[in-house]
Amino acid sequence: MGRLQVTVVVMLFLAGCSGPPIDRDAESRALRHMLLADTLQRASSLPEAMLEYDLVTELYPKTSYYPLAVRKTALLYANPGNPVANDSAALYWLGVYRQLSIPPDERQTIDLFQTLITKLMSLKREFSQETIVADSLAFVARRQSVDLTSRARRIQDLELQLQQANDELTKLKEVDVRLSRSREKK
Repeated sequence: MGRLQVTVVVMLFLAGCSGPPIDRDAESRALRHMLLADTLQRASSLPEAMLEYDLVTELYPKTSYYPLAVRKTALLYANPGNPVANDSAALYWLGVYRQLSIPPDERQTIDLFQTLITKLMSLKREFSQETIVADSLAFVARRQSVDLTSRARRIQDLELQLQQANDELTKLKEVDVRLSRSREKK
């Protein structure tokens, strides 16, 4: 064999032996993020924990920590105690997790969880629409109340004017009676 052929064979051999590289450094960095995220989660710093898990999902998808990070990201997005909870994001991450190699019983749990979140989203939309209707009705009621109050005041004013006119009429009648009497005496 010629030198060029030997070089090519050696290069192919080295390329074949190397296979897909296992990045131990990536594993250790992912582990650090996971440990930090767990610590933050225990300290109830849920947005920060979610960010750490999310970093593992984005930066280290080929590590052994990826499935756990995806699951925990989904669960934190679904956690109502999380100030940045987001049902749509939770559904997305649950879908990503469901596509991974997970046991059938866990897949069923994820399916149930997805169904519950979907139902919750539907109920939230319904509640939001009902709230809009209730707010609208409350606005109409307030406006009608103001209108009724205004009309009640107007009625009181008219009753007062009517009473004053009646009093004036009574006085005029008395004056007329007195004038009539005084004319009769003359």
